Amino acid sequence: MTRNSIAVLMLTAVPLTGLPAQMTPATRPIPVTESVRTTNLGDLALIDATRAYIQTVMRSQSAPGVNIALARRGEIVWEAGFGFADASRQAQMTPETLFRSGSMGKTYTGTAIMQLVEQGVLGLYDPINKYLPFKVTNSLGGREVTIHDLLTHRSGLSGGAALSLFTVPRPLREELETEYAKPGDRIGGAFVPRWVAKAGYQYGYSNLGIATLGLIVEMSNPERLSYSTYVEKHIMQPLGMTSSQYPPYQAKDKIRPDLWPRLSTGYATMGKVWIPTATVYFGEYPAGGFIATPGDHLKLLLAMANQGSYNGYQLLKPETVKAMLTPQDAGPGFPGVAGSRAGLIWMLAEPGTRMFQYQHGGAHMFGWYNMAHAWPEQGTAFVVAMNEWPLPTITGTVSKIQQFIGRWVADEQSTVAAAAEPSKQWAWKVSYLRGLLYVEAFNASIGIPTRLNDEEVARIAREAVVDPESNVSWDAEAFVAGVRDMNQVEPTREAIQVFAKSGRMRITLEEAERAWRELDPGAQLYVSLGGLLKAP
Repeated sequence: MTRNSIAVLMLTAVPLTGLPAQMTPATRPIPVTESVRTTNLGDLALIDATRAYIQTVMRSQSAPGVNIALARRGEIVWEAGFGFADASRQAQMTPETLFRSGSMGKTYTGTAIMQLVEQGVLGLYDPINKYLPFKVTNSLGGREVTIHDLLTHRSGLSGGAALSLFTVPRPLREELETEYAKPGDRIGGAFVPRWVAKAGYQYGYSNLGIATLGLIVEMSNPERLSYSTYVEKHIMQPLGMTSSQYPPYQAKDKIRPDLWPRLSTGYATMGKVWIPTATVYFGEYPAGGFIATPGDHLKLLLAMANQGSYNGYQLLKPETVKAMLTPQDAGPGFPGVAGSRAGLIWMLAEPGTRMFQYQHGGAHMFGWYNMAHAWPEQGTAFVVAMNEWPLPTITGTVSKIQQFIGRWVADEQSTVAAAAEPSKQWAWKVSYLRGLLYVEAFNASIGIPTRLNDEEVARIAREAVVDPESNVSWDAEAFVAGVRDMNQVEPTREAIQVFAKSGRMRITLEEAERAWRELDPGAQLYVSLGGLLKAP
């Protein structure tokens, strides 16, 4: 928090019962507890909009609770809890409520590994068998599995549910040695073999692989600390994460007494009924097993955004952070999750652009869904946690919030970039893109075989009207130029994308991307140029 920022705490308690009869579920207030620590008008606008949007989504999706922390320019400016941490007791979600992480825990395992690589304890491309107390062999042959393979999910291991159990797991070494000795797992009612590819041949998200890295941390760190103790001592505590812990399993006897009462209750929601989830332990807990507030976990993202430094602590060297946030793909066979690019542990999008972003989500079966996301060049990052897992179909409350904030950040970037350019010049570029898209809509998207003639184009440009309630960029001559240029391009996806990259397009791809965000056309309609601009 900066010296001139302010702290405001709002408490609104609204029980589920005792409301006026005329209030429907759609209009009932959702309890909100929040702390706002900024006076910046742009930050406050984003906070106000996100607060309203979260409540709208929670009503439409019937979500019990949401917990969020937002950072701008390296400072946490907003923490808030919406709804209920425990609906049966009507205990409100607050900024101090802890969530169960799921796969977000992988980012701590990756950080711990890279710390040991920096110290020379581990070699990034060393075979994992150099550090394990048992031998791991890919049954499909090929070279040995390396640490780098596990960090990028390219070991050849199949996926799994992090060895989910109703009973307390055995020590990590015993659980993993047993898992590697098995031929595979039964997932989704079908048998899945342990190995599905040779090392380095394809991307395959693997909880077992990341848990193996956790065991390597435990076996190799010079202090001989357990995985949990190492992460807490060398990552969480120095970052000032006072409301966080990474226990070997999440039970009352393993969690600090000051944290246990603050854990939210997870719900498997079915048809707008909130059913408490059964207690699930993870035998492969380094793949996803910490507890924290969103504000605490956000500190790890802020360290990554600040060349490895936060709270006066150098978590990682700047060159290590750069490597972790660099795509490790070897080609189209190595995407990350949901179309993102694979870094070292982190999932990346739009590398090399001003909208570069890194993220990692997590879910704890079947009660929590979470996401952490950062745009380092835009100075924005957030962590959002939801204490539900909708069944039988995930409704995407967390994804909707993620997309809302992402849209805001993209719009801010477009506004800032446009403001830095003379308005007349920017109006020409945006209007030129309008002309390109106008032709694509008719000739490529719906396949009209003939082209607009010059007389018709001139009439269209002349009669275009700018909404009097808006202040947008418009240049009729630029629109005509865009139409004429696109009229010379074959109306196919391939030809349009070749044109966009050829230098014949009169604006750069970066300028086209900024203009695209200003226009916000429907991505489903403009599949050629739009697909290029929206490509990760």
